[in-house]
Amino acid sequence: MCKIKLMFSKPLKKKFSTFLISICVIIILLLGHNITYRVLEKTAILSTAIISPKTTFCVLKESCTKESATNDKPLAQKVTQAEAILQNKEENNANDESYLHLKTEKEEDNAPLEPNTSKQENNMPIEGVDKKLSPVIPQEYRARLVTEHFGGTYDGNMFSKKGDVLIRNYTKLHDEEITEILSTPFKAKVKDITKPTVLIYHTHTTESFEEYDSDVYDTRNTWRSTDNTKNMAYVGEALASELKKYGINVIHDVTQHDYPSYNGSYERSRETVKKYLDEYPEIIFTIDIHRDGIVRKDKSVVKPTAIIDGKKYAQLMIIAPCGNSQIKVPRWKENFRLAVELSQRISNENKDIMRPVFLAHRFYNLDLRTGSLLFEIGSNGNTLEEAVNTAKFIAKPIAEYIICLSNSKN
Repeated sequence: MCKIKLMFSKPLKKKFSTFLISICVIIILLLGHNITYRVLEKTAILSTAIISPKTTFCVLKESCTKESATNDKPLAQKVTQAEAILQNKEENNANDESYLHLKTEKEEDNAPLEPNTSKQENNMPIEGVDKKLSPVIPQEYRARLVTEHFGGTYDGNMFSKKGDVLIRNYTKLHDEEITEILSTPFKAKVKDITKPTVLIYHTHTTESFEEYDSDVYDTRNTWRSTDNTKNMAYVGEALASELKKYGINVIHDVTQHDYPSYNGSYERSRETVKKYLDEYPEIIFTIDIHRDGIVRKDKSVVKPTAIIDGKKYAQLMIIAPCGNSQIKVPRWKENFRLAVELSQRISNENKDIMRPVFLAHRFYNLDLRTGSLLFEIGSNGNTLEEAVNTAKFIAKPIAEYIICLSNSKN
């Protein structure tokens, strides 16, 4: 038998091989396009799995739907396994700070701050406050956001106690002296709650909050806003609105005393308070509403939080300055009594929402009226929603306290 040996150059051989492969593919497609589809599909799934486990699951799920008509049970079982593996991966990485977003490091480096729909835990929308989604924060700008509940333990030294109320004592007063001061109740004559009774104002009006309820924050955040729907003015309005529902006449001043300059804020707010007291001498209570700022040495920001019935509240700290030879607050004992009594009223509703009363040698313009207090609602780490939740929560016990005073014979 004569054998014929075909001689090809390397380029021709390569072209001939490609031609044969193409013929084979066409034959396979003609004989059984379904076989080819499955081979190509599984190849695509395998390559996609390396890129995105979520996308892999979507492809597998779609594949299962297509093949269910042919009773391909093994593939359906693979879909179930893939779903279980993906769910397990997400659960294992839930507390891993490096697994915050479904983006690669390269994408994150160039990505703008934008909503991230892969992680959404904020389920507490309230009127006037938009529900926020966690943003994508470049790694170099991330720092920890720590949720803590602030309390304390009575020791007769750093912490004093009256009823359920803890007092954080930064003065030289002994525990016995504090007990003696608090043995006398707060006295004020509330004649008519339909007349201006409460003045709410803000020395640091532009103080604002963390936008997102998350485990990390953006270190570029200044937590300041001149938008009165995002700063302390909004929190003050929430409290004022609720108090008015109980028939209490409230004046809420939203002057931005800390803008454009932070320095001199207290001097400017002092003039505002004096103006109102001159115009409405019947005002009994003045409340300067702030938020705290808690940043630790490692740059982590702390948000004092209480969780009540699954809802998050920014903890409230009431400050009652103590006068001394240098700091002239002649009515500080009355203010201190008021702070403790209000704290007790609020604690009767729920103890967790209160931080200890802060007693220290400070001024804060609280010398202008008996019944002057400073509220710290949350910190820069809390969200506006959590602060508003607290403002609404404390309104009822505060209103009841004021109404009780108006009904007394003092």
